[in-house]
Amino acid sequence: MPVGTRLGAAVDDAGGPVEPPQAVLVGGYAGRWLPPSPDLPLSHAGLRSAAGTLGAGLVLLLPTAACGLEVTARVVRHLAGQGARQCGPCLNGLPALADAFGDLAAGRPPAGTLDRLERWCGLVDGRGACAHPDGVAGLVRSALVVLADDVRTHLGGPCGRDGRLLDGVPA
Repeated sequence: MPVGTRLGAAVDDAGGPVEPPQAVLVGGYAGRWLPPSPDLPLSHAGLRSAAGTLGAGLVLLLPTAACGLEVTARVVRHLAGQGARQCGPCLNGLPALADAFGDLAAGRPPAGTLDRLERWCGLVDGRGACAHPDGVAGLVRSALVVLADDVRTHLGGPCGRDGRLLDGVPA
């Protein structure tokens, strides 16, 4: 798709959504979750204005039947394993984020998990030898905001939806 194509047009060109999406991941795995907005321009400026990123130029619609926190936990775990492990954020920070986000997604987060996630995102963001930790921290932060209703549900237990419904998301 040409840069600047509206999200709705891009989704329609790809065959349209199977069901109304609850969120959209823009920029690939190190991108950001955003509320679905058909008029959102898929451009650097358009996504930046919505707190997103064009990143790798990939778009993933999160169907309402899928658990966005489980999807995010799987992606964060995958990304934590992809770092070069040559700096503190990749060696320690990303695995810690993956563990804490996994606990949240499973509906069994220890007390203080949300505070730890926010704090750890701040500790890895901008401190890595590359931008890899920044992408993971941004993904986690966006999930906590855009999927806030699910976060509240998961603080008390799992939501019952399946995050494995999406093809291509790392297991």
